[in-house]
Amino acid sequence: MARGSMPTHNVRARTGRQDDKQQDILTTIGVAWKHQNGDGFNLQLNALPVGFDGFLLVIEKRDE
Repeated sequence: MARGSMPTHNVRARTGRQDDKQQDILTTIGVAWKHQNGDGFNLQLNALPVGFDGFLLVIEKRDE
């Protein structure tokens, strides 16, 4: 794992619920770093939400 470096991506899970605009609600459940050799990512997951439907997104971090 990329210890000592800041994560470059968030890992989010689709909860199976939608907001008032009918958009999927996503919950941040961990972080990701680009793999050392550039092929893929290392993931650190902290939780899986209740009702998890098996759909994860790895999204580049941005100032929020």
